[in-house]
Amino acid sequence: MSLKISLFLDMKPYLLIGLYLFPLLFGVYLINHFSPSPTLAQTPYSSTIIAFEFATSHTDIENALGTLSLLDIKNLDKLNYVDFGFMFVYCLCLFSFLLISKKIDSPKAYIPGSVLIGIILISDIIETISLLKISALHQKSALPELFTSQLTILHFSTWSKWIGLALCFVLFACILRKRNAFSKGMAFLLCVPFLLAFPAFFGGPQFKDIFATSIFGAFGILIVYCLIYKTQRSSKKI
Repeated sequence: MSLKISLFLDMKPYLLIGLYLFPLLFGVYLINHFSPSPTLAQTPYSSTIIAFEFATSHTDIENALGTLSLLDIKNLDKLNYVDFGFMFVYCLCLFSFLLISKKIDSPKAYIPGSVLIGIILISDIIETISLLKISALHQKSALPELFTSQLTILHFSTWSKWIGLALCFVLFACILRKRNAFSKGMAFLLCVPFLLAFPAFFGGPQFKDIFATSIFGAFGILIVYCLIYKTQRSSKKI
C-alpha cells in the first residue's frame, strides 16, 4: 500500500501543495472579514486594504481611513497582524512549488526563485509594519509631514512585494512552458499579472485593483495546476 501511495505521489508530485488551498482561503476570508467595506471610505479602490497599501500621500491616507470609525481602523490593524501569518503561508506555498520543480526538471530556477521569494517575504513584513505605523499616526491625528517617511517606505515595500510576486509567477511560467500542452496553457495565465504590472504602476486605482486581483488569481491557477498536473508513469514496480 505504501508503495502504491509513493507511486501515486511520484505521478502527481505537486498534489500535496494543493493542501495550501485551505489556509490560503482562510486567509482570504479573514481579509474580507476584517477589511472595512470600501463604501465606507472615500476611495475608488474596490478594497480598503488595497487603497491603504497603494497610498502615496497623506491625502490618500485620509481618503482611505478618514471616514472609518475607530472600530473599523482597529479591524484594519487586526487584518495587518493576520497578514504576518498569511505572508508566511503563501511564501511557503511558492517555495514548496519551487523545491519540487527543482527535483523534477528545473534546478536552475531554484536559487533565483529562492532569492525572489525571500525579497517578497521581507517586503511584505516591511509593508505590514509600515501600515501599522501609519495607522497609529492617523489615530493620533499626526501632522501630514510626519507621514512622509513611512509613506516612502510603504510605497517601496508594497511595489517590491507585488512586482516580486508577478516576477515569481513568470519564473514558474518558464518552468511550466517546458512541459505538456496543459502546462504551457497555465504558464501563459501565470504571466498575466506581470503584463498588468506596468499599467498598474503608471495608471490609476482601477489598474492597481485589477493587478492585485490578478495576483490572487495566479495563486488560484497555481493551486489548480498542482492538483491536476501528472507526470509520466513512474518506473517503480508495485
